[in-house]
Amino acid sequence: MVAEERFLKSYKIHALQAVGWEGVWGLALLCTGLAVVYQVPYGPDRCGGVGPWGGGAGARDCLENTWAAVGEIGGNGVLFAALVGNLVSISMFNFCGISVTKALSATHRTVLDSVRTMAIWGVSLALGWQTFEPLQVVGFATLLSGTLVYNELLTLPCLPKPAPAEEAELPLSASENLSTPFL
Repeated sequence: MVAEERFLKSYKIHALQAVGWEGVWGLALLCTGLAVVYQVPYGPDRCGGVGPWGGGAGARDCLENTWAAVGEIGGNGVLFAALVGNLVSISMFNFCGISVTKALSATHRTVLDSVRTMAIWGVSLALGWQTFEPLQVVGFATLLSGTLVYNELLTLPCLPKPAPAEEAELPLSASENLSTPFL
């Protein structure tokens, strides 16, 4: 997130455009990764054979059968709707996160991520998806206090104060005037 903050401060790029580029790069990396694991000759799936989605005669072991997954998503409306809902949810989450990072800082975003965890936990408790366990409160308090100490929002007397870091000035270049560094 710190690299993302530095990137957003260095270039004049809208948060929605940054999310779009993150999505493009994520999709490219995911497709590359899926092509690789389809070729790995080990695993529980069967790939490359005849039949629906490559599991029939002549099939071989593979780590992940990408084409079978695509076929299952296309053949099941509920699964497809869940996938689209997940994509929309993650896109909105990333847009809000990048907007917070751009407007405030990566530190604020990290603290808000911890609060988001608490909100999701509260909703799942209210809906009865989970039962309350007192140890979860201890775990969340540990998570939140660790985040606050790491981001230097909470100082403990037993820990030495870090030396003040100086902001390194980025060299001026023509790329700082670009609306996007990708084009």
